[in-house]
Amino acid sequence: MKITSLDDINSWVREWMDREWIHKIIAISGWSSAEKIEWANPEIVTKLNESIAEYVNAVIEWTLKKLQDYRVAILTGGTKGGVPEDALKIAKKYWLQTIGVYPARGAKNALSEEYIDCAIEVKSIFGESRWGDESPVFTKLADANIVLGGWAGTLIEVAHVLKINEWLIDKWERPKYIIPVSGIPWMGSLIQLLPGKSHVKRATFPENEIKTGQQVADYLEKKLNLDDDHRDNDWKS
Repeated sequence: MKITSLDDINSWVREWMDREWIHKIIAISGWSSAEKIEWANPEIVTKLNESIAEYVNAVIEWTLKKLQDYRVAILTGGTKGGVPEDALKIAKKYWLQTIGVYPARGAKNALSEEYIDCAIEVKSIFGESRWGDESPVFTKLADANIVLGGWAGTLIEVAHVLKINEWLIDKWERPKYIIPVSGIPWMGSLIQLLPGKSHVKRATFPENEIKTGQQVADYLEKKLNLDDDHRDNDWKS
């Protein structure tokens, strides 16, 4: 399914979630293929980037392997390269439903329907299409966001979630969770240093450092009550 109109995006997504029995949406953010560390020594840069990529993929693999039996969908930017592509490919390996959200200008780089079950192409509401136009839709869709490094795009998403959570917490509703995985440059190690209301940050971020996919999955299971969703839907299996 592909959605290109913001006018009916809410109803289309909700209908799709009902049809696929999706109860929670878990986003995965991080650097794309174009966002690499660049130093003078190319050999060091290559080895470092390869090591980071292996670590990131290991976290995604362990997380999604443990979440494969839950009624969740995996959300990324839906474009080729880096975390967005790797996360969706691993998600399909474990038969998870997937969502890709990208701006109109990114449509040519979007992954095929082989990897995206629900593609959302966000058109600009003002001026030309730019990267970042998709961020409001991305953050509103996600119940939780796993952060595996990243740069400006990830920063926009995190800031938006913090702002949304101010309202959710005031209304005694469950906040959107952000799970930064440590040891991955750059946003992952800086997120909790961002300015924000202290009670909102406490509700948004994990209390303890998260380093592995097992820890990510355990945190999501607890915070999103995934076991309850799973038990409620056993009859649908």
